[in-house]
Amino acid sequence: MRQYDSGVINMGTPEERLQPEGEQVPAQCHDIGVDEYRRRVEVLKEAMRRKRVDVALIQQSRDLYYYSGTSLYCFLVVPRDGELVLLVRINLPRAREESWIADIRGSSGLGDVKRVFGELDLGRAVVGIEEDITTVPFQRKLAGLLPGASFVDITPLILDQRMVKSPAEVACVRQAAYISNIGLRRAASVLRSGITEMELAAELELAKLMAGHDGAMMSRQNAAASGSNFVTSGGNAGIVSGYWIASTGTGPSAALPYGPSLRKVRAGDLVCIDHATMYRGYHSDEGRTFVVGKARDKQKRLFDVVRRAQDAAIAQMGPGVPVAEVYRAALRVAKDAGYEEYFMAYGQYGVEYLGHGLGLEIDEPPLVGPRTTTLLAEGMTLALEPKLIIPGWGGVDLEDTLVVTGDGCEVLTLGKRELVEVKRG
Repeated sequence: MRQYDSGVINMGTPEERLQPEGEQVPAQCHDIGVDEYRRRVEVLKEAMRRKRVDVALIQQSRDLYYYSGTSLYCFLVVPRDGELVLLVRINLPRAREESWIADIRGSSGLGDVKRVFGELDLGRAVVGIEEDITTVPFQRKLAGLLPGASFVDITPLILDQRMVKSPAEVACVRQAAYISNIGLRRAASVLRSGITEMELAAELELAKLMAGHDGAMMSRQNAAASGSNFVTSGGNAGIVSGYWIASTGTGPSAALPYGPSLRKVRAGDLVCIDHATMYRGYHSDEGRTFVVGKARDKQKRLFDVVRRAQDAAIAQMGPGVPVAEVYRAALRVAKDAGYEEYFMAYGQYGVEYLGHGLGLEIDEPPLVGPRTTTLLAEGMTLALEPKLIIPGWGGVDLEDTLVVTGDGCEVLTLGKRELVEVKRG
């Protein structure tokens, strides 16, 4: 695992303190090959056999991309004992360029799904659908078109499979982490008293886009692009307004009540940057805390708690380790330091977690929490994000993306895990 020094504050410029140690440029990730796509489909089909599912109908953007190689507007029909059919609603020529699947057809809607099921003699099939993203009207229409079929949820089968990444997938996450560091270094170079949170977020995003960031953060329920940079300063870092129990800030208006705002950073402020970076569909997630000016004792003390909590969690990671043990290791540090009430905003919202899996989506299983029964496995990629959120005061945040290895884990994000002083107050 990459080693870091243990000092809270290092000498040097903010950009230097975010400079990765050792080799900086990772090997470029290579394209996913046809053999890997075929293996993915065979794993899915084997899971369908165990659950007695005859055919899967996949429509969620990330799942489509995972199995077919394209994330255009499509339906993917996966017969348990037959060949795949990709029905493309928009841009058939591009789908044929991107996907490895042999049978790719243009489609005008669910009527084509019915025709394919008829060709495959699946009129009375057990159909697997992604219930977590399937709307009620869609399912009703599908049931009307396939009156002899029954429907079961296959989302757990897909997400369980996606938890463990191949070497090619890990390479993409690694590249996203490299781009993430470029963005953080740019943020450190422009952070000063008087800059707004929105301006800082824009500088961060532009630097990442220029370095190869896909420009989006993808999530399960909202598979379209969404904002990926959460910049909070001063008391805003103690505000939770978004759909995540994190320092989401106030946002620019009531219409978008989370994310960076027009607040100007002030001398003495803590500034938390929690941001996602995506490369060829794969995410890294990284959080760092800055202080404008010289860090005060309380700021140092609270940051030291979150770093020791993350250290304890990292030390637990390895194949076969229960995910819940990773959470409990970090919680013990917060308890011993007397900050359990503010750990992960637990006291305010009752949500017990330390982090999450990530890959084609910014949040994937497993949730790193006390009731998660999943065992870590080699190839899992996770983000660990211990934080203290104190209403009316602010917060401190430290987040890194890691991959589970054969004998422990590797930290993929590159910035040094320190409280960074920016002396441009």
